[in-house]
Amino acid sequence: MLTHAVSGTQNDFVSIDRDLAREFSKLLREKTKKIDIVPQDKVWDWVEGHPNWTDPADAARAFEADYVIFLEIESFQIQDPNSPGLLEGTARTHMQAVELDFPKNSKGKPIYDQPKEAKIVYDDYRDTLFPVRGPVQEGPGVSRGAFKTKFRQVLAAEVSWHFVPHSPEDDVQDGRINNR
Repeated sequence: MLTHAVSGTQNDFVSIDRDLAREFSKLLREKTKKIDIVPQDKVWDWVEGHPNWTDPADAARAFEADYVIFLEIESFQIQDPNSPGLLEGTARTHMQAVELDFPKNSKGKPIYDQPKEAKIVYDDYRDTLFPVRGPVQEGPGVSRGAFKTKFRQVLAAEVSWHFVPHSPEDDVQDGRINNR
């Protein structure tokens, strides 16, 4: 599981990519069976050791993984500059799943003596707005920190639904924000 925040996204949220990766990985572990997830610390060590990586398949090869999920946070903000004192989360996330598998012969059988090839098996975008009912007033009942934490959880849940089973009636957006 790889995450990357585009330039400018991390201005106020330095660790948003790592925070989202932790939340997302936690949800995958809880919601899926028979899946091994590379620990995020190992992934971040690999990322730091390969600062110029551009292909998510490189990480899959490094960890001998069959799939890698890549989340690119294109925007993440919790306040509209035109609405001081009001908190409203907006984010745009690019999601990709890359599969590493052996090439197939003309009959569809794997060719095991050739290296695995990367293929993008999922590619989509998710726009997230929180809360959907509209902005909330920042103040004693709702702090910026608590709002950011809740929005990050909502974002991770909404993105995870592209990869884990869930009921169409399920609702990610519980609007309660717990100050911490």
